[in-house]
Amino acid sequence: MTMTNCIAKPLASAPVTTSRCCQREEVNMTEQSVTEVRFHWKRFVATPEAQAILLAVGFGYQTRLQLLQALPMFQQSRLQHGLQALLGADMVTISGQQLLLCDDIEVLQKLTSSPQPLTLPMAQVSLTWEDKVALLQRLGVQNPGRALSAISIAAKTVEVE
Repeated sequence: MTMTNCIAKPLASAPVTTSRCCQREEVNMTEQSVTEVRFHWKRFVATPEAQAILLAVGFGYQTRLQLLQALPMFQQSRLQHGLQALLGADMVTISGQQLLLCDDIEVLQKLTSSPQPLTLPMAQVSLTWEDKVALLQRLGVQNPGRALSAISIAAKTVEVE
């Protein structure tokens, strides 16, 4: 593909001839770098009791008695510890006698439970805080600050052929 202007949209798999300052050079677009992004719960939210509480509240067990009945495999002190961690991270709130999940919990659970990394078409060794906030907002998270207090985001650059 020969270009007469310096501005063109290259095809991902075809070699492209570009013109820079009236000189022509071959640019091989077959090898690209992409960034793989993985999401993980932070340690205090990744505990079995905290995850069990998130699932139980998501299924409608919202009172203290309902949680104790739905999660008999955990001691009451472990459930209290998990609930304190979730309240501290603002993942759940208490309204009257009921627990309510934050608005972003479904998106965060999908991101952290996905076995496949999210692939971004850019070569970047690490993501800045601003990049992480923008990424979470584009993925549908309404409060990225709250999300970043509960999840960690790991990025890795991978060569793709």
